Amino acid sequence: MKNFYIFERDNIVFRRDILIHIKMDENNFKVLIVDDEPEARYLLRSLLSSIGNVKVVGEADNAENALYQLVEHYPNLIFMDINMPGKSGMELVKLIRKRNIDVSVVFISAFEEYAIEAIRCGVYDFLLKPVDQNELGKIICKYQRLNQKDLFAKVMEMLNSIKEEPKIRMNSKYSYILVNPNEIAYCASEEGCTNIYLTSGKIEFSNAPLTQIEAKVKNQNFCRLSRSVLINHDYIRTINKSANNCVLKHNGYEWKVEASRNSIRKLLGNSFNYA
Repeated sequence: MKNFYIFERDNIVFRRDILIHIKMDENNFKVLIVDDEPEARYLLRSLLSSIGNVKVVGEADNAENALYQLVEHYPNLIFMDINMPGKSGMELVKLIRKRNIDVSVVFISAFEEYAIEAIRCGVYDFLLKPVDQNELGKIICKYQRLNQKDLFAKVMEMLNSIKEEPKIRMNSKYSYILVNPNEIAYCASEEGCTNIYLTSGKIEFSNAPLTQIEAKVKNQNFCRLSRSVLINHDYIRTINKSANNCVLKHNGYEWKVEASRNSIRKLLGNSFNYA
């Protein structure tokens, strides 16, 4: 059976080769209402209740309370009044942006002149009071449509970034270890066993001989530096032909590997250009 990954992220179920399903439920689209007038909050909540797939997850009568509700519920959209006691809606939006919170805001105001300032604040949309149900529905539909496009773009980006990284299995003293060949800097045999030096700085021990490990990484970018050393070409940084050694480096880790003069000459002959 063909291997594949299944995982879940941002309410999406992924498989390596195809997108299986996008989970949608009636509570998927979350809304937060911020307005200091109870009647305005009640009216907006009533209008939103008639729109499918929308759930009002919280209400706030000031900016400070709204920030707590935002952190607790992390809504898709915030419908926010501009004029409120204490911090205004404009100030709250600036605070949200300053904290790098990714949420869309729709300003609601009885004053049309605030629309220009709202645009300057980078809000998602603007609604005039009294709120028209059709206009409210259009905003919800537009957000869902655009968000769905962004969702599929993210899906494709994630799927394209998934690469199979097969791990090789090697026997250890009591069981076995799984190692990605790309994580191996070099291997050194010792009394019939092998020490595996990883790019993380960790050293794994395998009771398999070096020849067996070499066979497992046959199609990878490895070469024998000597009878007892197998190195990964990708991490070679210097080759010293006078001292008969080469230096491997990765992520701040460094390994100096000794070799014979013939091995160094052979390594230099493989079209490397090292200082």
